[in-house]
Amino acid sequence: MKGYNVTFAAENTTWVPEDVITVSDPSGPVKALGGSHMCVSAVAGKSGGAALYVFYQTAGDDITFFTRDINGGPWGAGRLPIPDT
Repeated sequence: MKGYNVTFAAENTTWVPEDVITVSDPSGPVKALGGSHMCVSAVAGKSGGAALYVFYQTAGDDITFFTRDINGGPWGAGRLPIPDT
C-alpha cells in the first residue's frame, strides 16, 4: 500500500513525489484488499514528536492499524476488532 501527499485544488491538484509512504513489515510491503479505503492521520505526541497512523483492510473482515514515527522507521501493526452488533 502506498500513500501520497496530495493537494487537491481542482485543475491545480498536485502531489510531491518525495512524500510517498509505503506501509511494510519485515517481509515487504503490506498488501491491501482491492477497493480498500485507506485513512492516514498524523498525530502529535506528548513528547513533542508525531506519529503516522494508517488504517486499511488486509483480510476482508478486519481493519488493520499501522503506525510509525512521522519521520520514518519501522511500522507497528495490529488488527482492530469489528463487532458483529
